[in-house]
Amino acid sequence: MNGKNVGRAKYLSKRPLGVTVIVIFNILGWITTEGMWLYLHATRQIPEIASMNSFWEKSYIGLVNGFTVADAIWSNLTLLLAIFGLWKMKPWGWTAAMMANAIWVYTMTCTMVRDLSVKITFGLIFFSIFALGALASTAYLWHKRSRFWKTGL
Repeated sequence: MNGKNVGRAKYLSKRPLGVTVIVIFNILGWITTEGMWLYLHATRQIPEIASMNSFWEKSYIGLVNGFTVADAIWSNLTLLLAIFGLWKMKPWGWTAAMMANAIWVYTMTCTMVRDLSVKITFGLIFFSIFALGALASTAYLWHKRSRFWKTGL
């Protein structure tokens, strides 16, 4: 590797403070999301589908269970890849972080519509922080995207 490539490699591997903040934010989001689902299911605050009477009640609980599975698979996967990949300044970490950010915004949109239709919950207020963080993270990571690849986009 010549001197120019060594300098470029050092530049790519040096993690900006903003990326470190995003990693910490993603760790908190991952722990919070998993903790929320574990708590809700362990304390049986999400009733069994069989205990519901109407089609619409059963459908709603099915939707909640669907969000649990989707979070368990996609949020876990993208957040964990983002955490490790951003920490190592890898392109796949950048991509996973952008995917995780999209999941935060999508989930908060669904939660907001639900809560504004029924009542405002603590979850909406609390997780809005993560949606706003995801929007800021997306803008920041887009601005820093060239730091994750040997050649810019």
